Amino acid sequence: MLQRVGLGGDFPDGSADPGFRRVGRLRNMVAADLAVTTGMRLREFSCLLDMEVPRPCPGAGAVPVALGAIAKYGFARVVMVQQAVLRSLELYRRTERAAQVARGHGALWRRRAELFVVDDVDERRMRVSGLLHGRRRSFDVVAMPTPLRRIAVLEGEQGLEPLGLFVGRGGGVLSASRWQQVFDAAAERARRLSEAWGGVEMPCRVRLHDLRHTFAVFMLRLLTEQVVEDERRRQEAGGSGVWLLQHVARSPLMILQRLLGHRDPRSTMKYLRYLEDVSAIVARAVEEWTREDRTFADYAVLCAGRDGGGV
Repeated sequence: MLQRVGLGGDFPDGSADPGFRRVGRLRNMVAADLAVTTGMRLREFSCLLDMEVPRPCPGAGAVPVALGAIAKYGFARVVMVQQAVLRSLELYRRTERAAQVARGHGALWRRRAELFVVDDVDERRMRVSGLLHGRRRSFDVVAMPTPLRRIAVLEGEQGLEPLGLFVGRGGGVLSASRWQQVFDAAAERARRLSEAWGGVEMPCRVRLHDLRHTFAVFMLRLLTEQVVEDERRRQEAGGSGVWLLQHVARSPLMILQRLLGHRDPRSTMKYLRYLEDVSAIVARAVEEWTREDRTFADYAVLCAGRDGGGV
């Protein structure tokens, strides 16, 4: 509802609303896709440069995108962008973005003195060089802070065009407040039409940050069930006990903390309350780990025998 009806301008039955103002429709929809499938914050996806996100590749899997200076607290991490999202991004690039860039040449040229005008792009090393406030400067793309990204433009044959991926009116990068307005309006439209048409219940308020929360809840549930299933298969195959290091490496909470870029584990642990069936998952795990009513002593002897040593 949020994506297709709120951001996309469709009616709940899938038909197009002729009265919907479709400026930025593809941009807004793919930004939501990017946020909900990677867990990126608003400040992260809104400041991505076009060169940082690869083009789609048929038959390939998800591609890594490194977040450095734009990540919260500068806590660098890598997010995985799915091919379906890359295909949507490519459609946006070839249509809406290209049109916005063409219309923004004049506005950017008038602001040239206050912009970081890039004339040398090294995509292999992911490094750019150009003029900033009259001085020649070079930067590693991953180390470019948010304010610099917002004023970075490329000088080409047609004039100046933004380096940013998501472009707004005048060729500039959308501000955080503008993104909030876009998603607030989309959430209100989705809620209003859900009430009018029925069949879907929307919450009273949907925040842009809820897309990141959705990613976190889904990933935690998936990772937890995957660990339980892997342990069940390992036990059925006659595997021995799992050591502490292996438990830590496979911990769903630690993996989620890394994916979200949380500095404090307590920020990640809050998502545990969304695992409504966590008790059932734990019960199944305990049942598998204690099958055949083995005591801890019996289990220790069994493990020692498999390992070829004693305890």
